[in-house]
Amino acid sequence: MIQDINPSAPTHLLVIPYKHVETLMDVNEDDLPLIGRVYGVIKKVAGETGVADDGFRVLHNVREWGGQRVFHIHFHLLGGRKFGEN
Repeated sequence: MIQDINPSAPTHLLVIPYKHVETLMDVNEDDLPLIGRVYGVIKKVAGETGVADDGFRVLHNVREWGGQRVFHIHFHLLGGRKFGEN
């Protein structure tokens, strides 16, 4: 987990698995436990950073048109402010 260099919220962390997988579309059956662990880490970190009670956003961009710029799966944890509906 690292802080985003261009944060979109007061809390903006990246959760990055060690295993290299380029995009969500490259996740296979063997990777499903990895994705589950990622969400477990997100839940833990949301609690530790104090954003869990008010709510937070998890964002994952897929491929170029989906906004993916780094081709190694990673998940954005954003919190610390209210997000609009979109």
